[in-house]
Amino acid sequence: MRPSGKNKRISREAIAARARVSPSTVSRALSDSPLLPETTRRRIKALALRLGYVPSHLGRSYYQGKSFRLGVVVPFSNRAVVSEYFSRMIYGMIAAAEKERYTVTVVADDGLPARDLATRVLSRSVDGLLFLNCHLKDRRFGELRGRGVPFVLLHHYVKNRPYLFLECDSEPGMRQAFVHLRDRGVRTVAYVAGNRQSVDALDRLALYRRFVRVFGFKSVRIVQGDYSRTSGQRAAGDILAGPVPQAVLCANDRMAFGLLEKLKERGVRVPEEMRIVGFDDQSVCTLISQKLTTIENPFEEIGRRAVRKLIEAIRGKPVLGERVSSRLIVRESA
Repeated sequence: MRPSGKNKRISREAIAARARVSPSTVSRALSDSPLLPETTRRRIKALALRLGYVPSHLGRSYYQGKSFRLGVVVPFSNRAVVSEYFSRMIYGMIAAAEKERYTVTVVADDGLPARDLATRVLSRSVDGLLFLNCHLKDRRFGELRGRGVPFVLLHHYVKNRPYLFLECDSEPGMRQAFVHLRDRGVRTVAYVAGNRQSVDALDRLALYRRFVRVFGFKSVRIVQGDYSRTSGQRAAGDILAGPVPQAVLCANDRMAFGLLEKLKERGVRVPEEMRIVGFDDQSVCTLISQKLTTIENPFEEIGRRAVRKLIEAIRGKPVLGERVSSRLIVRESA
């Protein structure tokens, strides 16, 4: 039976009257509440389908006390917002949120204090927060946790603090890179490091130093970059100024792109004279010459898992932080 009238909608109360239950029971059944027997849930859902019921997002939000929106906190003043780094993670978040009947809202962060971020959750504008591009000096997380705000840090964690996080595990991919270079006769290496305020950059630099020792390489130089393409271009001059390494590892692909550009201008043949390894596996890796050997950073998977963990935390379930493994992808540059 379908509702008569072009714009007439079947209400929750109408379904409740037909099913001879309360409207709140209908709400629980349509949201798969475990408080109801499965047979009751199936019966009410089948009746709603027959009647052409269209669920109201506002009604669902009201009766369950949630907005069913997640806030993705992105640094508004940082040009990196428009990069693939963010777009791929947000794509993974949207895909995972859709499966859980959540939506994703971008929160432009130009230094918002913790109380303002907390208000967005406590006022039910969003149910929890996902932080992108965190830095070591960010001190907002303790206050958010103290106020009971569910949140997840992406590509970031704070030592000795119980903050929920999703992080790329850089170790497997970097180990594979060193094995790959060793097997091709490389013995001298250099490194272009990332932003000192990034926990990822510090971890990757520590891994570089450790694997230099473990595999018996000689490190001729560490050049400080800031994850930008221009810092990779600048690094070329430093790398070519002294003993020239057989291979250079970069903390991300954007710096590797800049380095490749300048090496080409200086007549350095890659990979014959110098091998280059990036980190992230951005799509442009396969569009440049030479195609970049890099370490995959599973952006989309991290975004998906972060959403699932945040929703579990919102539901009051115990959740732990997680690292998602990286891997080496061999192409032409190394």
